[in-house]
Amino acid sequence: MKKMLAILLSVTMLVSLAACGPKADPVEPIDPPATEAGTGDADPTEDTAAGTPSEEPDDGLTDITRPDDTEESAAPDDADNTATATPKPVPTETPKTEDTPSALPADPTAPPSSTASLSDLIAKIYATAGVEGPMCFDTALNADNTVYMIGTADVPYLEGIASEAAIMSIPHSLVLLRMAPNADMADAKAKIRANIDPRKWICVGVETDQVIVDSVGDVIFVVMSFDAAAYHDAFLNLGL
Repeated sequence: MKKMLAILLSVTMLVSLAACGPKADPVEPIDPPATEAGTGDADPTEDTAAGTPSEEPDDGLTDITRPDDTEESAAPDDADNTATATPKPVPTETPKTEDTPSALPADPTAPPSSTASLSDLIAKIYATAGVEGPMCFDTALNADNTVYMIGTADVPYLEGIASEAAIMSIPHSLVLLRMAPNADMADAKAKIRANIDPRKWICVGVETDQVIVDSVGDVIFVVMSFDAAAYHDAFLNLGL
């Protein structure tokens, strides 16, 4: 019985508290703001746009582009267009010309002409002698070396050339003399044989049978060498 009474009192108190609570004020409807006459209804998007700046205001000035800017910006395009528009040159094939054969070197084995130089004659002798001689150098005869080369200065030659071994310890000497057309060839050769020194080199020399003095035409041949006979045969075969 007491429990029921207690529950009834609790319910009564809850109802009383609910009835005494504050009441909410009624919400009055809000009318839309009046617009100016003649403009019609306001676009709701204008309010949104007004709060967010999007574009710069038009100040009534026209955007003027400078000609220089236009030309500079257009220049690369023009260059590209020109580069692409210009046709590539077609390679032309240069006609081949036949090579003109250059003058061939003189054949050392060919017979020399009557006007061949003494140096050419010596080169042909070495080329056709068939022996391996020493390395030599050619020296033109003059008043200072004539006696050393042929042993005498009493032979009136027109020109002369001597081919001596580059190493003084090798006894080798080959001399050619061009004589005048009316020269006494026999007398000249006799003087050379009588005066030439087969041991003119330092500590070395050749035997007397390795000294040969001969002539063909207007050329006197003088040789002192271990291979004197081979060089003499080559001289005789020159065809002078």
